Amino acid sequence: MPLDILFVFTANPEDYTNRGAIVTPLKDRIESQIITHYPKNIENSLLITEQEARVHDEQKDKVIMPALVKRLVEQVAFEARNSELVDKKVGCLHV
Repeated sequence: MPLDILFVFTANPEDYTNRGAIVTPLKDRIESQIITHYPKNIENSLLITEQEARVHDEQKDKVIMPALVKRLVEQVAFEARNSELVDKKVGCLHV
């Protein structure tokens, strides 16, 4: 039975090394290494997200993400990184 499923992998900043890469938690699970130095602007962030997204051809026709929504998602990430409400050590929101 075909399923439409999207997997999103994340890691806490505690999993980072001093070299700016996520160590074994993601490497072991998805055979990837993710460089964690954040982009300096939204345009670069959008390019990286587009490049790293793994969307199957059959999904591309079924899922439409407006450019505005993509920009808003990236902007939320930028705002969270700069917010005093987000604990930089664990990535949690403090309210």
